[in-house]
Amino acid sequence: MLTPRSILRHIQQGRSQALLRALAANDAPICPPAMVEALSGSSAAATALGLRRLVELSRQIDSETQSVLDDVLARQVEDGSVESDLLATAAAAGAWSTILEEPWAWPAESVERVRGAREGACRWLARQWESGSGEEWAVRWAWVLLLLAGDEAFGQALPVRRLAARIEQFRDRMDPDARMVLDLALAGPSANVNWAESPLAAA
Repeated sequence: MLTPRSILRHIQQGRSQALLRALAANDAPICPPAMVEALSGSSAAATALGLRRLVELSRQIDSETQSVLDDVLARQVEDGSVESDLLATAAAAGAWSTILEEPWAWPAESVERVRGAREGACRWLARQWESGSGEEWAVRWAWVLLLLAGDEAFGQALPVRRLAARIEQFRDRMDPDARMVLDLALAGPSANVNWAESPLAAA
């Protein structure tokens, strides 16, 4: 069973792959761990996904959770991205949106930092989506849609329907895992899957 303590342990010990496997086995909105690692060059993606689930499970702030938040915030660079990595930026934006759903649980200073960070991340994502093409581009952005489905700030920053339509042009060239990510993203925020039990999940 995934608990706040186990998430913190994975993050504190730098076990990104183990964290991704644990999240995938417990209905977190991510694709198979091997796909995440292949698409993202930053360990911040796993840390941000862990932070999001940590907040969802605990709904409270303590010094260790604050430390994880501070780590993710520190990885955001001047242009608004998280280490210039698309998936890490999307994962961080999702975690920050989760925090902002219940801002009263956090120190006011942290809330203001998170709000500004999320705005910067969404602006950076909005500048990226038209700059690429091809199957790998489509897979990356399908995962972004899955992470941020229903996110109001993301929806205000990007023309989500146009983005989804463009991604769908590459559906027939995607592998089964990528098509499942796209289908879940288009189904909206209520969709979920246990990737660890999926016959398509990478070992």
